[in-house]
Amino acid sequence: MSAGTALAPVPASPVNQALLEQKLKLESRVRSGAGWLAAIALFSIVNSAVNFFDANLHFIVGLGVTQIAGGVGKVGGAAGSMAGFVVTLFAAGLFVTFWRFARKGEKWAYITAMSLYGADGLIFLGLGLWLDFGFHVFALYSMFKGLSALSALKQVESQMSAAGQLAR
Repeated sequence: MSAGTALAPVPASPVNQALLEQKLKLESRVRSGAGWLAAIALFSIVNSAVNFFDANLHFIVGLGVTQIAGGVGKVGGAAGSMAGFVVTLFAAGLFVTFWRFARKGEKWAYITAMSLYGADGLIFLGLGLWLDFGFHVFALYSMFKGLSALSALKQVESQMSAAGQLAR
């Protein structure tokens, strides 16, 4: 082949094009579902900082356990506040880790994070904070959509692989 010449792209069959479009949509849903895990981590840290400065505000996306740790920590003075912040950083770090693995298509990361976030939601249920609890349910549903998209994505990739059209 001489310089300056290129091969014309091979047109995709309608079936392969449909699979590719479906694959792209599913990948987007997987990333969207995983994105909730990063948001939970971020807003848990923000809630902890807001609590530290005695603001009467919290974001319902964050973890209840970090809010409790921050509140209990304030009773313990400076050392208690630092301990509460360490708990928040640990929990946020855990959710960032889940986010990274969920974006890579690891089902266990979704399931573990959803289980922990569901248990965390029970804190709000127990305290009668219905808005916070309801938001946890909504976030869990959104994560579940990402998890179910992951299963569908594996099937589409298998179909594409069988057709010899899987390109990453």
